[in-house]
Amino acid sequence: MAGGGSRMKKSCACCKRYLEHLGGKMSCFLIRMTTDSMHSMIIPDRFVNHFGGKIPGTIKLESPNGILYVVEVTECMNKTVLQCGWEAFVDAHHIKVGDSLLFRHIENSCFEVMILDSDGCERVFSCAGIKTSSCVHDKTVDPVDTSGRSSDDTAQPSRSERFARCQRDTSNDRRNTASLTAVSSSSEESENVSLKSNRNGVSDESQESEDSEGPAGPPYILSWKSKRRLSSLQKKIIKEKVRSIQSEVPIYVAIMNKSNIGLISSPCQLELGARYAAAVHLPDRRQAVVLQRMGQRWDTVMQTKSGRCTTRRFLINGWSRFVRDNRLCVGDICLLELKKHESKLTMTVHTIFSQQS
Repeated sequence: MAGGGSRMKKSCACCKRYLEHLGGKMSCFLIRMTTDSMHSMIIPDRFVNHFGGKIPGTIKLESPNGILYVVEVTECMNKTVLQCGWEAFVDAHHIKVGDSLLFRHIENSCFEVMILDSDGCERVFSCAGIKTSSCVHDKTVDPVDTSGRSSDDTAQPSRSERFARCQRDTSNDRRNTASLTAVSSSSEESENVSLKSNRNGVSDESQESEDSEGPAGPPYILSWKSKRRLSSLQKKIIKEKVRSIQSEVPIYVAIMNKSNIGLISSPCQLELGARYAAAVHLPDRRQAVVLQRMGQRWDTVMQTKSGRCTTRRFLINGWSRFVRDNRLCVGDICLLELKKHESKLTMTVHTIFSQQS
């Protein structure tokens, strides 16, 4: 009996130490962004050991503007890694190599994330409500509003409110994942289109210059083909993504098809529709264009082709490398944000990945 009592006391002492750890003795860790961590992030071993060497399969990251991102935690070569959903978080907050992220554990696998620019100053975001992001296999989509709260609600939730919200969102994430998987499959239509190339290496794909504009706020413009292929859920995801970007000018939205990613014999290219070109005042002559995503840059060329009624514009040279480097596939969605205050014509590309069969 004495031995049994000794073991019980030892067990209770271990439990007490574990609960004290969860009480906040070590609640933060800092990560400086590198090229590798832009795609996946390793949680420091010491922090993982603080939780008994195991962190649950998914965690929630709360950004400075109150948006929740669900990120999958995996084990790779004895390291604890954030993967599925992490790239969406990085992309949505324009995080670059050299920035620093301060993670603070709240409760129930939820972490607040403070973003510091390369100069060490905190990056300020406007409050945009409470949203979540679900992951679909190895690729990600961006936040969908499931809270029902207005974007004008700037009150900061208490710790107990965050705990209840995290528990409530966990069941919602499972339902969202199943819905998004179905949407992704339906978006992968075959593109059996016959294309010819002209002297400038620009294809003569018909009707691509037709555009459809999204709601007045937030402003975005869909290519004609993209509008035909979007489900109601995809439209909602795009609307939330555009809202989080907060661009000064309309954003161009296009679903990748076979000609966009070089799966057919015509040049790998992306057409910038006529309505979008007019809305953001794109030049009507050949010009260099810089594409940027997650702190990296690609030099491309915008080629023009004059028609009877309008001038068509295509991203060609350099676009294929952008597609390859970012592993774009049929059904992925690209949102192009023109940067107004750059010396060169520059666009930031935001991506919403879909599952590929």
